[in-house]
Amino acid sequence: MKYGLLIILTLLTIITSFGQDIKKIVFSSQGFDEPPTKQGKPELTVEYLKDESGDYTARHYYKNKKKIKLETPITIEKERVKIIGEWRANNSKEFKPSDLGLNDEQIRKRAKDKDFKTTFGLPDNFLVRTDSFNLCQRWKMIVSHSTGGHRLRVTINFENGDTDKFEFGSNDFGTKKFDLRGYFYSYQLLATKTPKQVYEYGFFTQENLTDLILNYFKTIECEGYYYNEFEGKNPKRTPQENRMMTGWDFAEYMKQRNKKE
Repeated sequence: MKYGLLIILTLLTIITSFGQDIKKIVFSSQGFDEPPTKQGKPELTVEYLKDESGDYTARHYYKNKKKIKLETPITIEKERVKIIGEWRANNSKEFKPSDLGLNDEQIRKRAKDKDFKTTFGLPDNFLVRTDSFNLCQRWKMIVSHSTGGHRLRVTINFENGDTDKFEFGSNDFGTKKFDLRGYFYSYQLLATKTPKQVYEYGFFTQENLTDLILNYFKTIECEGYYYNEFEGKNPKRTPQENRMMTGWDFAEYMKQRNKKE
């Protein structure tokens, strides 16, 4: 009885999550002058509203508050939105390239560029863990700031009043604040779906996604270092356990390691 009730509650939670109907999707972008001027550049906003078919279509964009008609309407298909609903319901934080419409070969081909060469090479099976990225990017040695640049915002408004908001700035990598999980969610919705009139309209492209995944592998190389340390501290582990990384939890290991220090 207890387990049956638990299953029912779990199903209700999932159904409720999927039932959180999206009211609209908003993409905003603003460029900044270098050096910045007092007025700055106008904010450009695109609103994708739900239509009768269940898709989300933008027919205008706004330059500050001025409404300008798009030459061709842009539609985000309901199938894309459904995937976001599933990720949101499952609180997804791990992604395979295929989840994002990429394959391993595309990533390996791009990795031949010297700018993306990793110290330890690429794994046999790609899996991007956004929690590992969030932890590791704080340890990157390079810190940089620049004037000018841009700020992008993706906002998902739900019928029940909930709001998901993801922001991306040109300084995010330099200040170690890039939201990789938010980018994956935004990319799923907006890849090839932003009009050329807005700043950084090419931010959600397959090429940029590929570069970010390679940046992920460069960033989390610190995890490999600490995994080797973990193996050394546990000499009774079998070669198979080490190869399969059985029992390894990077975030938990770092928490315990920092407590001891």
